[in-house]
Amino acid sequence: MNLLIKIISAVLSLIIGFGSSALPERKCEPKVTGTFMQPWLCRFWDDGEWDKQITEMKNDGLDYLILQDVAEKEKGKWTVYYDSEIKEFQNADHSDNDIIEKCLKVCRKHSVKVIIGLAIYDNWWFQGGYNRDFKNVCSLTADMIKEIYGRFGNDYGDTFYGWYFTPEISSSILCTSSIYGISSGINTVIGAINDVCPEKPFMLSPYMFENSNLYMASSVLPMWIKFFEKTNLRDGDIFCPQDSIGSNTGKLENADKMWQMYAQAVKSADKDIRLWANCENFTLAKMNQKGSGIFKEENSKMVTSTLDRFVEQLDVASRYAENIITFSYNHYYSRYQCSSVFADTYSDYVKNGYNLEKISPTAVSDLKAGADGNKILLTWTPAEDNIGIAYYRITVNGRFLARVEANVGGIDSSFVDSVKRPSKTVYTVTAFDGAGNASETVSAIYTK
Repeated sequence: MNLLIKIISAVLSLIIGFGSSALPERKCEPKVTGTFMQPWLCRFWDDGEWDKQITEMKNDGLDYLILQDVAEKEKGKWTVYYDSEIKEFQNADHSDNDIIEKCLKVCRKHSVKVIIGLAIYDNWWFQGGYNRDFKNVCSLTADMIKEIYGRFGNDYGDTFYGWYFTPEISSSILCTSSIYGISSGINTVIGAINDVCPEKPFMLSPYMFENSNLYMASSVLPMWIKFFEKTNLRDGDIFCPQDSIGSNTGKLENADKMWQMYAQAVKSADKDIRLWANCENFTLAKMNQKGSGIFKEENSKMVTSTLDRFVEQLDVASRYAENIITFSYNHYYSRYQCSSVFADTYSDYVKNGYNLEKISPTAVSDLKAGADGNKILLTWTPAEDNIGIAYYRITVNGRFLARVEANVGGIDSSFVDSVKRPSKTVYTVTAFDGAGNASETVSAIYTK
């Protein structure tokens, strides 16, 4: 079919689909079966730490692990996380631990499939497919595929599941306008896979800057149709878009229409491309004590999302994708990286047939606001919950002030407000559990 006709037909089908309010039948269960993990997290893990972390994943039903990259270039310097003999890596900062071998070894033990991410470089985010740097990195990535598979492919068989293309293609003008150059570079990578392990799938996980209906219909869908037309993807290769909701570039209310767009894009491909979903389980939630100490938004740093929002993401994605992974179980759910309340709440959700618990925490008690030098100290007796407290939300005079987040060590029951306040300032504290259930709000008045 002529490319222009294919684009017009797909966009019209998408627009017609937008008019339907009915969600399609599920293609998979609304649960996570795999996760991305960045190399800095596991760089110094020994065999025991690997075993502990993968055991936790497996217990929560995760069968796939995607190492996000094993080589990264920043400010002209490569860091390589495995023992490489490639010429371009001769002067690289080499990790003392070979994370590929450690990962494959323990994942084989637990029947977890590993997808190896390859190379990423900082100039990608400013150059896209235009600069020669992209072509060179794709060529380097092809060499990495041959080296890595030659070293580990025979020993780890089915555990070595496939390859992940680390540079994240997006709906930016930079990527949209250089999509043919991006396709050309990726064809070099796929060519290397075909040379050494053609049965192993190739995977990419693009993201969107903004998922409004008009933007999808007018720009993003045609871009992906062009990409599938020019890229030598094979039957079984994996298209695994990020839902972009945790990073706040996507809107939860538009998630269904976004997945309609991605499904339409995959449908346009001439090959049997597998549509997976990458649902983001973090949120840009926050703290900022500058100026007045009052926030206009609650989003300023990455923390784990409560499960109420995440379960909505899973519900929509399960209608279109055959499999759901996340960024990232290890970074935002693991009992060894953050509060166990999130993993415990997710485990409860799965065990109860994908139903999220609805029991609210008790309210905090004995809330006090008193002077502490030039600051104001809030203290309270902790709230209680059937699974655990995820965070306390604090307001001052009716406006959001801060969140006290749970972490590996538990959760604090105090907060220091470093901003000078007038007498009779009103503070409130509300407890939230891992499912997003809220307690009653308790208030206290600060008087000098």
